[in-house]
This record gives sequence, structure tokens and C-alpha cells, in this order.
Amino acid sequence: MEGLTDALKVLFEKRFMPTVIGIVAGISAYALTPETNGLLQKLGRNWYVALFAGIAIIVVSLIQYIIKCLPKWKNHREVCRKNQEYDLKEEKERVQDLWDYIDGLSVREREIIELFLENGNTPQVLNRYSYQIEYGRSIFDNPKLMKEHTILDDKGFQTTEYVLGESFYKELLYILNKYGRISNFKEDLKND
Repeated sequence: MEGLTDALKVLFEKRFMPTVIGIVAGISAYALTPETNGLLQKLGRNWYVALFAGIAIIVVSLIQYIIKCLPKWKNHREVCRKNQEYDLKEEKERVQDLWDYIDGLSVREREIIELFLENGNTPQVLNRYSYQIEYGRSIFDNPKLMKEHTILDDKGFQTTEYVLGESFYKELLYILNKYGRISNFKEDLKND
């Protein structure tokens, strides 16, 4: 019985409200239970009250915990929702920037990009100078967009193979699969 008293003392200090409710629930359960109840006869009066008091303490503590955590969970969901909206907005801006960039390329450069998208970005031997825009920059000038590798051909001459940069290729492929186009204008890609 002394252990029960020590436990109650600690519970009163740490968890006052659940302990009071638990004791009231335990005494109420004992008062409402007939003396012929099998559980009451097996446990005895004190342990029967302690059992129901413990159950009530646990239930009340759980309810308090849930009430305490609900604002945190709600706030976490709101933060996740806002992050998702921000990520979606960022993606739309990135996609729009890429579409604008693709629209600014020459027709021949767009054809090269379509070729790489159709063949899975396998290396191609291209004459880069025939694809440059007369008045501006070319995708060949940016190593993040177009990678080049010099090899020897069958006749022993140096030849340059090109592939799209991996991240550029993956982003174009993602946009093509999601939106069905790689620019602001719907163009017929051969793989559609």
C-alpha cells in the first residue's frame, strides 16, 4: 500500500488533473460495480479502484497530449501545404523560363533537342557551326546544356560527338512528359 501512496504522490505532483479524474473514475467504478462482480472479487477493492483509476489516468493523459499536439500538427500541415505551393510556383517559373529559352533558339537547334529527346540522349555527331544562330548564342556554347566528346571515326579523323547535359535532358524530358511540349508553342515532336 505504501508503494501505491508513493505513486499517487508522484502522479499528483506531475499529472494533477489526470490523477484527480482517475481517482474519481476508480471510486465511481467501484461504487457502481456490484459486489458479485468477478473482477472485483479477484482483484480486491483497492486494486480494482487502482485499475480503473490507472485506465482513466492514461485516457485523460492521452486526450491532453492530443489536445496539446493538435496545434503543432495543424501548423505542420499548413507549413507543408505552403511549401508545396511554393515548390509548384517555383516549378512553373522554371518551366516558363525554359520554354522561353527554347523559343529563343533557332529552328535547327530545337530540332537537335527534339532528336536527343527522341533517341534517349545518345551521342550524335553534329556539325555545330551549321546550327548556330547568326546573331546570337548557341546551345553548343553552354557546357551545361550541350556536352561534347572528341573521338576518332572509322577513317581515323577526329570527330566530335554531342549529347545534352544530363540535368538539361532530364528537365526537358520531365517537362515533355508532364506538359506534352518543350516550348510555349505546341510543336509536333516525332515521339508524340
